[in-house]
Amino acid sequence: MPLDAPYTQAAAEVSSTGELLKAKNITESRRASLGVCCVTVGPDPVNLPEALVLAGNGPTGGSVHTFVTPNPNCGNAANTILVLVRSSTGAAADAPFTVAVQSRPAFRRAPRAVRNSPHTHHKESHS
Repeated sequence: MPLDAPYTQAAAEVSSTGELLKAKNITESRRASLGVCCVTVGPDPVNLPEALVLAGNGPTGGSVHTFVTPNPNCGNAANTILVLVRSSTGAAADAPFTVAVQSRPAFRRAPRAVRNSPHTHHKESHS
């Protein structure tokens, strides 16, 4: 099923079995082992090391971690995100998760405005 995410280069909603439920620019998701999934980005190329990769959901009280460097669990493929899902105790766990990939240029900082802060103290000179 397509995923509507206009400002995202790639995104996926993945089940606890590794099945790809919804996707944008994702060709595959698979469970490699307990708590380990591989999400393949494509067909449009994305520079994963330069992108902002966000992950969410996972087990209650647990965590979801992503790695974009090629990993043997995912066949050392450069276009694949390794996803580790952990329970609240830190043990590997199978749980649904989401992942989104956004390009860094969208996050360029705007020039910083100079303004007076109420916390800035100025010395006044009295002549």
